[in-house]
Amino acid sequence: MLAGKKSRFVGSAVSSTGASRMATAKSRALRPSDQQQVRRIVAYVPTDLWRAFKLRCVAEDRTMSDVVTETVGAWLKKRT
Repeated sequence: MLAGKKSRFVGSAVSSTGASRMATAKSRALRPSDQQQVRRIVAYVPTDLWRAFKLRCVAEDRTMSDVVTETVGAWLKKRT
């Protein structure tokens, strides 16, 4: 996308690199405090699945990290 264009997904300005300024600022705000140790997980999923996941999280006012944490926890609990 071009600089100054609106993202059709989050309604914020998008830089020339395609990164949403709003998403960048929001991700900084959502990082856990220094008291909580966390690790980043990188997962590659089909675009349609990512889009549906993102939209559902927004609709339910939840972070993607919260849902992934909950889901991985439940997955591990079933296997122990």
